[in-house]
Amino acid sequence: MMKFVAFVLTSMFLVLTHPLADDNVYTLHDGNNTPCGDKGKTNTPKVQDLNHHKNRPSGPSEGDIDPSITLAAMLLPPEGDNGDDDRFSNEKGARIQGYVVSVKTSKTPESCNCDAKNPIDQDTHIEVALSKNAPENHCVIVEVTPRLRKTMAAMGEDWSSTALEKQLKGNWVEFTGWMTFDFMHADKSENTNPGGRGNFRATAWEVHPVTNFRVFNQPPANIPELHPTHLNMFRAMASQRVTADPKKQEALKQRLAKYTEGLTDEEKLEKVNEEKDRR
Repeated sequence: MMKFVAFVLTSMFLVLTHPLADDNVYTLHDGNNTPCGDKGKTNTPKVQDLNHHKNRPSGPSEGDIDPSITLAAMLLPPEGDNGDDDRFSNEKGARIQGYVVSVKTSKTPESCNCDAKNPIDQDTHIEVALSKNAPENHCVIVEVTPRLRKTMAAMGEDWSSTALEKQLKGNWVEFTGWMTFDFMHADKSENTNPGGRGNFRATAWEVHPVTNFRVFNQPPANIPELHPTHLNMFRAMASQRVTADPKKQEALKQRLAKYTEGLTDEEKLEKVNEEKDRR
């Protein structure tokens, strides 16, 4: 039987299925004890809804988890003219396995965390792939939030970005959490903007928040290795379907425009800064 190394959190699952008190209000470590609700710092309804999903305080039950969601399913382009945004559901959980390419704290203050600047109050961005040499646009992003970090700290576990990098980077890991479509970055994702200039991620779908993980001491059995060359072949076909048809180009343009429609100037700037500062 496969043996797992540190941070096997099965015994903590029941704790993570119960929400934090005070209606999921998180207190920032900013010297002023500023409260941050689960809708974050925004008055834009679509961003409030996105932040609410990102800030879920408890993990999915087994019944919430969609077993059809795998890392390979998230990485591959949608078939035909189907969009990527409706392939999965924000109301479903997932359990995916992959190789951790990078672990880092978000450099840009985000509205979901009320523009917090202290790393303990910011998300940890984790890039997961199906090959060790995967470029960034072959990766799925999963994120650990301050709320879950606080929950784990109360149980004696360190989910700081520094600790997570030491435990996860360069290892095969299974992540459990909620599916979230981060539409803010759909125009920089291969599956929603095939072949787009500056794409830095495979999909706008994330496991966000991560509510559980376990680290393998070797690649999991039966996990497919999706070599970058093979994935690039699928990507090229998806891009060609769009570039060869003016109607599809216009449909893509309209679809991308709807994601950022209604955003404030501050939210657009946050999006630009986050994409610029990702490295």
